[in-house]
Amino acid sequence: MSGSRPILILLLLVAVSAGAFAWFWQDPTDLPNNPGSTGGNGPNGQTTAGPASGTGPASTDPNGTKANATTTTNPTQPDRVLVSAGGDDDELCVLHVHVIYLDNGVRTPVTFTELTVALAENVNARGVSRTDGRGIAEFAFAGGAGETVLAHAATGGSGRAVLTSEQPTELEIVVAPRVMATGRVVDGSNVGVMGADIVLLRWAPDEHSAPDLWRIGQSGQRGHFRIPARFGGRIGAMHPDYASSAMFLLRPNRSADAPPKTEVFELVLQPVTVMVHGTVTDADNQPVANAVLEVHTATRGPSGAERPGPPNRVRTDANGNFEVPGLPPGDARWFARKTGHGWSHGTVTLRRAGSHRLDIQLPTPATVIGTVVDKDGFQPVAGATIIAGISGTLCQRTATSNADGSYELPDLGIGPTPVRAYKKTRSVATNLELAAATTSTWRAELPDASRDVLRGIVIDSRDQPLEGWTIVVRQGDLDPIRVRSEAGGEFETKVEQQQGLDVRAFAPGRPPTAFANATQRDVSTDTPMRLVVATRETTMVQGRVLDSNGSGITATIGCWHYGFREYARFKASADGTFAIPCPLGTVDLTIEHPGHAAHFTGSLPLTRGLPTDLGSITLQLGGGMFGMVMGPGGTPPPTCELKLLIANRPPMPAEFVAGSYRFRDVPAGEHTLVVQGDAIAGASWPIKITAGSDLERHVEVQQGWHRRIRVAVPPRGGHRVTLALLTKDGTTRWYATANVMRTAPGQTGFAIFETWMTAGTYEAIAVTPDGYEARANLHYQGTASDPFVMRVAPR
Repeated sequence: MSGSRPILILLLLVAVSAGAFAWFWQDPTDLPNNPGSTGGNGPNGQTTAGPASGTGPASTDPNGTKANATTTTNPTQPDRVLVSAGGDDDELCVLHVHVIYLDNGVRTPVTFTELTVALAENVNARGVSRTDGRGIAEFAFAGGAGETVLAHAATGGSGRAVLTSEQPTELEIVVAPRVMATGRVVDGSNVGVMGADIVLLRWAPDEHSAPDLWRIGQSGQRGHFRIPARFGGRIGAMHPDYASSAMFLLRPNRSADAPPKTEVFELVLQPVTVMVHGTVTDADNQPVANAVLEVHTATRGPSGAERPGPPNRVRTDANGNFEVPGLPPGDARWFARKTGHGWSHGTVTLRRAGSHRLDIQLPTPATVIGTVVDKDGFQPVAGATIIAGISGTLCQRTATSNADGSYELPDLGIGPTPVRAYKKTRSVATNLELAAATTSTWRAELPDASRDVLRGIVIDSRDQPLEGWTIVVRQGDLDPIRVRSEAGGEFETKVEQQQGLDVRAFAPGRPPTAFANATQRDVSTDTPMRLVVATRETTMVQGRVLDSNGSGITATIGCWHYGFREYARFKASADGTFAIPCPLGTVDLTIEHPGHAAHFTGSLPLTRGLPTDLGSITLQLGGGMFGMVMGPGGTPPPTCELKLLIANRPPMPAEFVAGSYRFRDVPAGEHTLVVQGDAIAGASWPIKITAGSDLERHVEVQQGWHRRIRVAVPPRGGHRVTLALLTKDGTTRWYATANVMRTAPGQTGFAIFETWMTAGTYEAIAVTPDGYEARANLHYQGTASDPFVMRVAPR
């Protein structure tokens, strides 16, 4: 078996370089608020009627008018949403809203997309519905003759018209798409699902607003969909007979003048569903009508997903009852609130299919008041934002400080509550213990944030400032930060670490998925930085991607550059051709498309001169593998990592939910399945995958002994380490990759691994992509208190 070790070392190096792919990037498109609402923070803190879960009971707005109806597919009779305008109930003003887009000059209806309508002078007279199969939605206003009505489509576009009671008012909204969302909705067996709602979680307008979920279309025969959209966000699918799919990035063109680009998705609905139902009551155990409830699945999503699933938002009925269907088994987080009450939130574990009861009590609300002042001069600060609760969820409230610095946050929950005040890059935070029916006071003193702020200027090689460039700041394992340069090329952003920052600049119109125009590493906040954009010598990598039938496909090409330590992502055209600009150096290429095994080319040299032509690359059909993981005692472990070790390519992770796992698009051949996790002894099995079929394999794991392994990496040793534990015969039993943590640039760093193994002796091999390696023998018997230290050195 010793002959397999060079292959393992190669696999370790592939995994180290591939591990750097997973940089997170947020959509650069700035978006307005949810049409007709305030993104979960409506007037007086109410959640205005608007986005719907698509599967729950009908929503109502704060005035009790119906704001969401099930759209019929009857081409002759669209559903009518009745909206009270405060006038004569016998005087109905009917509004027909037509939503279209121009497809190569052809007027094409936008079907089954949500839209909002509201009176311009009375925003409470509003409703939400969906277009039918002809792209038409109908509203009836009780009163409102002569009033101006505003309409907004979830896919983008708006319009206005004046209502009349004599005849229906016709209003047309034209969507100017920046992206075409296309693809299929399938079940776990790759069979297309018709009638699934395509939902979009549009980007929230700021960091503390809860994003809104909108239904933007439906899947047709064999699960296909093609939807024009002006906005970006996260896209997924929902269906009442399945658990919702994961959500993926939908990224529009930055330029409104450019043709819409096409994004292709495969949205997989899960067959095992759980319904959560219950009652929301107040502090006196009385039912609370029209309370807002949102449930988020907390299980791990598939590779490449932004979220494991969409938030399911519903409202309680007149008796305080609610139902939330379409949830997968596993852990879920829930949030509930109602104006005049305190909010409540928690977690629930859904261990089986069927129905799960969840009763929620809203406490008597707490209140926070206070002032925002400057810490140095103690002068009041006007226009500061104060936020209490869990940012980006229903359980949070915001306020803006007045001219005298005062603010008030009513209708808060009770218990430990994070509160934060900020203005631009200055911020201060605390935790308050809030009690029911009490008012707490917090004086927010904004500090001098000079150490927490990165300031700089982006210029060209002639020292000319560059305006409107996107600056991305990466700070270790924290989320990247995005800011744009101003007229003089200056930029400023708050950061959470003061040393070791990675700063990249992208030209206007250049997507942040491409290679950066300029990069500067190991930046500190001590002094303003100068980011100089010099000309990078590039070459073209070109080719054509074909499916197993020889047809061109819009595959995704991922490119990791060794020299720049950057990952870029590109899309092939409709006929499969691609030509991507890459800096000179050595790269890894990964070419992927749903339903096919990925093609991997490692250590490809790019040199000056002619383009690198890869020719035709045929992606073969992938296979699948699924099953259950059982721990000691016959119960599934709460968390578990499963990965396939595949020769000459990065390890492939599995989806794991409530004891069930699945691999998709696996290359055909013989691989190694590795299973590990907290308190789970690392184990492995040989696996043979056949193209176009699924292998069912159930796994039993044992409890393991714990050892912490600390790998020391010198300054030139690299930024990531892959560690493998092998038995005497060379079989891999445990495998993981981790980042190297350094207290300062130029110092020795460490990568920490928490390992569990059955009793015995194993060989540990640690490698970095920069050619450093360490080997040692470790014995597992009992739990070791001190970490085992390995020091990598050049081979």
